[in-house]
Amino acid sequence: LGLGVIKDYKQSAALFSQAAEQNFADAIYYMGISYQNGNGVPKDQKKANEMFTRAAEMGHTGAILLMREQ
Repeated sequence: LGLGVIKDYKQSAALFSQAAEQNFADAIYYMGISYQNGNGVPKDQKKANEMFTRAAEMGHTGAILLMREQ
């Protein structure tokens, strides 16, 4: 969120990616958001959807709601 520090989307995506590799649903969801918006990673809706699907399968509420909207 950049509270008290300068926003660094690239660093954020790198940290979320590390956590996603360890199967943290929140990190996987936020990697989806990063890919969807192109924050710190190239914009890629296909990868975003893969992340959202993976997070939804783990029970992440935000990802489940996004998948229902599609």
